[in-house]
Amino acid sequence: LIPYCTSDSWSGTRSSPSDMFTFMGAEIILQTIKDLVPLGLDNASSLLLAGSSAGGTGVMLNLDHVHNLIHHELGFKHIAIHGVSDSGWFLDRAPYSQVGLPPVDGVKKGMELWKARMPKNCAAKYPHEPWRCYFGYRLYPTLT
Repeated sequence: LIPYCTSDSWSGTRSSPSDMFTFMGAEIILQTIKDLVPLGLDNASSLLLAGSSAGGTGVMLNLDHVHNLIHHELGFKHIAIHGVSDSGWFLDRAPYSQVGLPPVDGVKKGMELWKARMPKNCAAKYPHEPWRCYFGYRLYPTLT
């Protein structure tokens, strides 16, 4: 169990010591998987990533990266990779009031701040608008 603590929907890669903040969610996910290797990950038949709210979005954003790590980099092709996104399916709708920040604008600002890592298939589908990958109904069809 990894408590959600990165404030970047598990998508950040910002680590520069000169930055005021670091956002390492995407790196934490991959390093955690690597940390499971000496604990017997190669004996597993499946791996389940699960998260709620922003953590659920993080599951979808990282599922393909985790699949690539386990199957290709580590060579554990026998492990089935699954994900559960509980309440992580956000919509890019207009704000309720004119003073509110639209979700799309918040995601765009966040992606820049976090140095967000996007799933390759989704980023390829939206090369000029990668922010679309934060919204489940756009991201889900691109997952492998």
